[in-house]
Amino acid sequence: MHFIALALFCTALAAALGASTNGGFDHRAHSVPGVDQTVYDIDNTGFEMVHLDGINSHSHYFEPGPPIVSGVIVSFSWLRMDTNRVFCTSVQCDVRLPVGTTDIQLTVVDNTGDTVSDSMQVTVLPRSSLTEPPRIEQLGPAEGPSTGENTVTLDGAYLYHDSKVYFGSQQALSVEHVDRSRITCSAPGGTGTVSVTVVSSMGTSNALSYTYQEGATVPIRFKHGTWKNEDNSQFIIEEITSIVLGRDHRYYLGSLLGTVTVVYVDRDLVVRSKCTGASMGADRSITGLGYNPLDPYARVFASVNTHFFESKGLRWDSGTVESIEVEADGCPRKGPTIISGLPTSNHDHGVSSISFLADGTMLISIGSFSNAGVSKPGDGIGGYPENPLSAAIAKAPYLRPGFNGNIKYDQYDDPSTANVIEGDVETYVTGLRNCFGIVRHSNGHTYLTDNGPNTGFGAMSVSCTEEADDPESEDKLIRAVAGMYYGHPNRNRGRSDARQCVFKDIEEESGNGYMKGMGTMSSSTNGIIEYRANAFQGSLKGDLLMSKVAFGAEGLVWRAELQPDGTALKTQPYEFYDQSGVALTQGLYGELVMPQLKKYTVLALTADEPGPKHVSITSVHPDRGVKEGGTEVFITGHFLNAHDLVIRFGGKACTNIVDIKYQHVRCVTPGGSGKVSVIASSGGKSSKSYGHEYEYM
Repeated sequence: MHFIALALFCTALAAALGASTNGGFDHRAHSVPGVDQTVYDIDNTGFEMVHLDGINSHSHYFEPGPPIVSGVIVSFSWLRMDTNRVFCTSVQCDVRLPVGTTDIQLTVVDNTGDTVSDSMQVTVLPRSSLTEPPRIEQLGPAEGPSTGENTVTLDGAYLYHDSKVYFGSQQALSVEHVDRSRITCSAPGGTGTVSVTVVSSMGTSNALSYTYQEGATVPIRFKHGTWKNEDNSQFIIEEITSIVLGRDHRYYLGSLLGTVTVVYVDRDLVVRSKCTGASMGADRSITGLGYNPLDPYARVFASVNTHFFESKGLRWDSGTVESIEVEADGCPRKGPTIISGLPTSNHDHGVSSISFLADGTMLISIGSFSNAGVSKPGDGIGGYPENPLSAAIAKAPYLRPGFNGNIKYDQYDDPSTANVIEGDVETYVTGLRNCFGIVRHSNGHTYLTDNGPNTGFGAMSVSCTEEADDPESEDKLIRAVAGMYYGHPNRNRGRSDARQCVFKDIEEESGNGYMKGMGTMSSSTNGIIEYRANAFQGSLKGDLLMSKVAFGAEGLVWRAELQPDGTALKTQPYEFYDQSGVALTQGLYGELVMPQLKKYTVLALTADEPGPKHVSITSVHPDRGVKEGGTEVFITGHFLNAHDLVIRFGGKACTNIVDIKYQHVRCVTPGGSGKVSVIASSGGKSSKSYGHEYEYM
């Protein structure tokens, strides 16, 4: 996946660019008609209705201004290439196509006048070709509340549009046929374990088990909302790529404009304070934010890049990690540079996500310079080869005394043969094309998302000297294990590590230092968090949630349920919510907060569940801190304004309780060790813990 001009995302669904009238500009508009489709004439009429969706089409144009001008698609034109007839001028449309193969072309125009076309094929097969009954390969989730109403995703094959879903003898409601390999539905109520089957005109599927959880009476549902101003108008913030909830309980938002904005948002999603700091400089963009619970200073770190560096007269090592400090007036300012000399591509990959290991070591995602390991001039992704630190997660022990973050190379003319000669930064894991999300899970593992390659953007490396045709694949969910290779080649490092010269298909099994991804998601899936709140009686706690970038579309949040040891998934990631943003964080009250890059809004999904009847804790932020204690935490829940309230961390009372409200308080942690429950007590009642709420580091 690429970052759209100056770091904006180019969805990995984008296929090879067609003819363009961009006047030599580094491609602005992208036509994305979608992948080829195969459907069946179920009704045996000789025709079938087909849904076409160009919502992922987008423009790379970005002018920081003032005024800011972002590229948007303003015109869509769908054409049947066999009849040379335009049949639709909307972003989405339904068309009745005959049995056989039809080539469809989508032409789009952006607001700069750039025009580009791309095509896809629709194959309509006759009913007589249908011989297979439906098949279910997995359910997600495979359990739910006895009341039903939770969304279940079925993945498999031959799931045609006349399919019905049954939980035992009860038919599921709200069935949506995503495609012939996926159905979503709303589970009916029930008890015990039942068999889930799919019935169509072709027969009945195999059965998979679904278990109703007694006492789990709260379905997982979120309510859609967005941040608002105090006058209830829409809160608008431009070109946000990254977001983190800081140690000071305020949100930090990084932008393509090179600015950080600090925002405090209340329980009702109303922005109560906002301050935007100065830009990091001309043509500088922020593409990642993070904070370290072990850092002695209450600061946030930002990854900063100048993309398309050649046109700016710069080198390929312009990426930095900057510290962001907050003044007494609540406004951010740039602090000392932590790391310099990081690779930034001549396109839109660069330094992005920032996370931290349990010992405080910084992890920094660095995007690739190539589509699949081979770089050539004019290849659509910058034309510069991989270098010592690209296509990897780097690690930096920046808290160590004497740490040197000033990276230098022995030469800069040829990145493919450059070597690091100075700086205390090295690779942690390798073989990542463009990871835009990293999360350190409470189970001790680190997980990340990685974007797959696109046809039309460059060949795959099959050895240190040989190549093959451009690959294309979905995005991956990865468990990062130090020293492992994840499949995107880097011939620079391949000089001493031959495995890194070989592209690995997304389905190839692990072995010989290569590690396969845990699961796959549609492109472009970027943000990732561990859900840590106690909402829904803890039934979502510990799961991974991942957000797909939405240009003009609503987007998608994926859910991944981990096995107890965290090394594998219970099922493949499945669709969880149908709206999303470019990045994702958990809010103070358990909400899912996602900036929407092209809509200039911040989406906030709040837990939709009945309130408890006595004191409860929803969330603790931060949920990690130093073992000596002394960390101010923001605790949310219910009935927290009781006069006799006591909050204990592993049995030790929290002190200095202030800002006391019905749904939140602030206090200072006692000392402790390991993972502990946080329990609130009042009136003879105590909150329930689901796992643990706080970890001492």
